[in-house]
Amino acid sequence: MEFKKCSIAGLRFGDRLTNEEMRSESKGMTASGLKLVREQLRLESERYYGCRGNIADYPVLCFMRALSLCHSGMIDDGGDYQASSPDEIALLEAARDAGLTFQERKHNRLSVYNSIADAIDHFT
Repeated sequence: MEFKKCSIAGLRFGDRLTNEEMRSESKGMTASGLKLVREQLRLESERYYGCRGNIADYPVLCFMRALSLCHSGMIDDGGDYQASSPDEIALLEAARDAGLTFQERKHNRLSVYNSIADAIDHFT
């Protein structure tokens, strides 16, 4: 399973924008799509972590958080994702590639590392 495209709050990410991407058979989201997601996530992370406003005001951050939190996956000893379906792994990898890495699940708490903001968020 591959995460190739998404639309978040009316913004499309993952379309093939360059001639090289048009010819490519690469897996996952295109480099230009991932660059756009990471740039938007950077802007939203700076604003969010700067003032801790309402998360709903940051749709890309909110979407990527949902990908990194809403699953039954775990991380094995080698650091690879293990999940009940390839879909869940694809979503976890997409969030990680964008900058939000699911780190652990302990009891009733999940931890996600935002590499763009260099912050770890814990969710219960």
